[in-house]
This record gives sequence, structure tokens and C-alpha cells, in this order.
Amino acid sequence: MEGVGRQLAQSGFRVIAFDRPGYGNSDRISGADAASPAFQGRALGEALDRLGTGPAILLGDSWSGALALRMALDRPEQVASLVLVAPVAMPLPSHPLPWWARIALTPPVTWLLTQTIAVPVGLSYLPSVARSVFKPEAPVENYLAASRAPLILRPGPALANIRDLSGLPAALAEQAPRYETIAVPTVIVAGEADPVVQTRLQTDPLSRAMPHARRVVLPGAGHMLTYTAPDTLVREVEALTAAIAR
Repeated sequence: MEGVGRQLAQSGFRVIAFDRPGYGNSDRISGADAASPAFQGRALGEALDRLGTGPAILLGDSWSGALALRMALDRPEQVASLVLVAPVAMPLPSHPLPWWARIALTPPVTWLLTQTIAVPVGLSYLPSVARSVFKPEAPVENYLAASRAPLILRPGPALANIRDLSGLPAALAEQAPRYETIAVPTVIVAGEADPVVQTRLQTDPLSRAMPHARRVVLPGAGHMLTYTAPDTLVREVEALTAAIAR
């Protein structure tokens, strides 16, 4: 809710910020089966149905870019438009995880890591990780507390995160060829200097796969655009809202 979410709310938008299954204080629902954008898109779609929102503007950041795209593919009636922020969308190498993370998916090792050393070790590295994801920009003051980032280190969310990353290559390989069929108004916003989700490997080919989408690349910006460029994202949402209303 922090960053762009709070700014959108202050600009008069109704903002609904969902935890993906297994993150924040949300249950995983279905263990390893919940690792795909397709599964999570169904869960999010059911939640929107219960809320009775009607078609919504979906803002998907990083991994959730794949989720927003999947919803536009599977449930287009619920999607008014897409705002994709530094999205992970195009096929990845078959093993995006480092060796230690792949070992962590072995059940005995998973239990040992998540139940014992994951929290203390993760907490010790969290400040440096936070600085690295903002590069080349300076971290936003009080980011760790405002974003509640330490919640990801709990046993359940830590395992969910590894599973989501591990399963993503197959999911993207399946859904990427269909992006050209997405008809809703779409804007893709990326940082020129993003070291985490490199624009030339993700946003650029995604823009070619969705030629009707508008591409916005911010010079010198990194990955954390929802915190470092909220004004730009609010303007893009406002522009999409005006386009939908016409």
C-alpha cells in the first residue's frame, strides 16, 4: 500500500492492495500448486468478484507483472487496463534461482532452512538487499519498515517466494506467446538502469509482443519505481482512466 498505492489513494482512486497467496498475512491456499500466475490470477479474480468491483485497472509490479498479464489473458472481463511496472513477463532461463535456492526446495533442507536460520540470516542481509534493489537510485527512507519487508523471511512466505521464482520460467514460456491477444489499454513502465529486471530483456521484448501497449522508460531509474517514481505512475493511471472513459 505504501509508495504508489498511497499516492493513488490520495489522488482519489479506490486502491485495493492484495497480498499474493502466502505473502503478508495471507494463507498460501494450496502449497506448491499456488506458485503460478494462472493459479494466483484465479484467486485474485475470485476476490474481485466477491468485492463487486467491476473491471479494474491492474497495476502489476515485477513478478506481479506476469500475474496481471495472466489475468488479462484468462479473465479479460475483469480487466479495464494494465499498468505493468518493471514487469517480469518474457521467458526466462530454465534455472533463474541460484544453486542454494534450488537446494532449499528439497523438503528436508526446506524445513531446516525455513525453521531455523532463514530469519536471523535474512534479517542480517535485508538492509544490503534493500539498497541493492534500489540501485542506481538511493533507497527510500524507512523503506524496510514501511513495506513490512521482514515478513518475507517467515517460514511460509520464504518458501512461497522460492517456489514462485522456481515455477516462473515454465509459466512465462506458456503464456508469453499469447500476449499479442491482449486488447485492453496497457502501459509498460520501466527503469532504464534496472539491475533486477533488466529492461532490455523484459520490457523491450514485451513491448514488441504487445505493439499496442505504450512503453515508458525512465532515464537513470532502477527497479523500485513504485517508491521512486510514484508521480509518474499516478499520471499513467490517470491517463488510462481518461482513455477508458472516452
